[in-house]
Amino acid sequence: MELWDAYDLMRRRTGGTLVRDEAIPEGLCHLVVHIWYRNRKGELLVQRRALSRQLMPGVWACTGGSVTKGEDSIQGLIRESTEEMGIVPDVEKTAFVLSFMWEDGLTDVYLVPFDGEVSDLHLQEEEVMDAKWITLEELRSYIGREDKFWQYPYLDMLLGYLKDHPVQ
Repeated sequence: MELWDAYDLMRRRTGGTLVRDEAIPEGLCHLVVHIWYRNRKGELLVQRRALSRQLMPGVWACTGGSVTKGEDSIQGLIRESTEEMGIVPDVEKTAFVLSFMWEDGLTDVYLVPFDGEVSDLHLQEEEVMDAKWITLEELRSYIGREDKFWQYPYLDMLLGYLKDHPVQ
């Protein structure tokens, strides 16, 4: 059973606990992290969700997931990245891009520098079936293609951020 801290709509921990797959009471939400990896060429590393996943199986997406009870956003970033991709992010070089609220969640979006090869990743089989590097043009081509790529509501903002913060 996966447990989450309950947050109010002002992003404050309430001291309550939420349980994955149980209804979240109105006025409460849980914290999620989304992790985008970028290499020196400006490409983004994305993962293909395992076919066994209940939500959007086989669709390409960024790395991420729910922050578990007792973790903060950065701790969730490190755990999710390490579990799903085998990448231990350098948090000193990681950029916080944006945060947004949705139905019953708060999502923090991070950009992590990473120059490894896909063949060197340690993919978590239950969650991830494949990974690949894509260009920003490829990411733009996925917008509106729900059958191919997770349709994040912030993709335009992410692309703007990447344009304003080129690889150095």
